[in-house]
Order: sequence, then structure tokens, then C-alpha cells
Amino acid sequence: MNKRPLTQEDLEKHLTEQIQLLQLSAESFDKGFDAEAKRMAVGIRILLHESKSSHSLLGQLNKLDRQFYASNDADIKDNPFPYSGLVMLKMGIKTEGKYVAMLDDTSNEYKQVSFKEWWEDVIFDDKKGNRLSRKDIIITAANQDGGAHVDPNIEEKYAKLSKDNSMGWTVQKNGKTKAITGIEKVAIRQITHEVLKTLVANYKAASKDKEDGIIFGGLRFVSEKVAKSLKKEEIKFKNAGRNDQCPCGSGRKFKKCHWK
Repeated sequence: MNKRPLTQEDLEKHLTEQIQLLQLSAESFDKGFDAEAKRMAVGIRILLHESKSSHSLLGQLNKLDRQFYASNDADIKDNPFPYSGLVMLKMGIKTEGKYVAMLDDTSNEYKQVSFKEWWEDVIFDDKKGNRLSRKDIIITAANQDGGAHVDPNIEEKYAKLSKDNSMGWTVQKNGKTKAITGIEKVAIRQITHEVLKTLVANYKAASKDKEDGIIFGGLRFVSEKVAKSLKKEEIKFKNAGRNDQCPCGSGRKFKKCHWK
């Protein structure tokens, strides 16, 4: 079958359309449709993924040599705890426990790095030998986990993160322990935000999650909104002893978690 090469104008039109699609998917995700993360993963793969058989759109436009905005800044070399560089964890009275993308609400300053560093930098480290980069998350979600294809087999370290709760965060309610899920989807949302900040001049987006709660990520405390009252059956911070298990459900002692 004969093929016709695309013109520069064709490629620029594709870029505009892919950016618009990412923005629409991001807005849909923020309204509560978290499965939209799969379409965001496909869009980012189209823009960025280079291989022997795949030519990224930005590569064809000679735009992969630009600096990318990155919102992760922790050094994980000596980190004794599970590390999530892009995803924050939120706990509160009305929020049993969920992962959130902070977008432009984070107190971290966005830094600019080369595409290779941004694409391959570790954003998850569960301290069990499972480290994942932006590339790992995006390509697995797009190629195997329902983005552009549902594969009968899935990358083990991605499966441990998305299905086996390898980060270890749980919440306790009514005497039962429940894993907090969806971390890979929230990571894709934050990656999408970084891509849009990189490609769209003066792009900004704020989190639409306005519920009160404690928000933290990696080893750094990010922000706190103090609730007016605490329900004893949900979060019993007031009654916890220093050596008791932290009521937030992290599995650590209170003195080493939320005591301060």
C-alpha cells in the first residue's frame, strides 16, 4: 500500500488536536470520570513515545528537545518509605482516603528538565524493588491496561501498584481495613497536567477537590485544613497514644506519622 508523507501543516494540526483532546480528557477526569485516564495515556503516548516502530508526534515536529515541567522533586536514594512523586494522599472526615493530583495547587515549585530525564525519572518506589517512571505508567496503561489495547498479560510492577496496593496505603472504617486504589490513574492525570504546562503557554489548572482534609505526598507535608470536629468512629486522632497505630491507616505508629 502506497503512503503519502504528512506535511508540516498536517503535523501541526495533529498537535493542536491532541492537545485539545488531552484538555477535554483532563476536564472529564476532574469531574469524576477517572477511566478517562486511559485516554490521556493514549494521547501522551502519541505525543511522546519513540521506538523502532513508533514515531512520536513531537519527535516528528522536532519538539522533543524542549524542557518539560516536572512536579516531583524528592530524592529517593535514602528514602525509607514508599515514595510517590506525583500523587498526593488525602485523608479527612468526609474523605475516607483517596489519591489526588494537586495540579497547580501544590506548594512544590515546578522545575524544568530534559525530556529524557522527565520521561524516565522514578515517580513511584514501593521499596520492594518496584520502581516506575512516567514512561512505565503511560506505556503500560496505553498498550496493556485498556487505553488502546487490553492485553491478557500486564507488566508485573504496574500490576502490583494498580491492583495489589504495593504502596501500602489503607484506610480503616468500622473495624475494617480497605486499600486506597486508583493511584495509577491519578498519576496519569498529573502527568497530563505537566505535558499541558509544557506545550501550552501560561497553562494553569487548579484542583476541583475542595473537601477539608490532610494532604501529603512522598515524605513532605504539603498542606492541611483543620476540620472543626472529628467523628470518633472514623478518625480518632484525639484519643490515639504515641505508640498506637496511626488512625489515618498508614500502618505506622502515631508518633512517626501524624502525631506532630
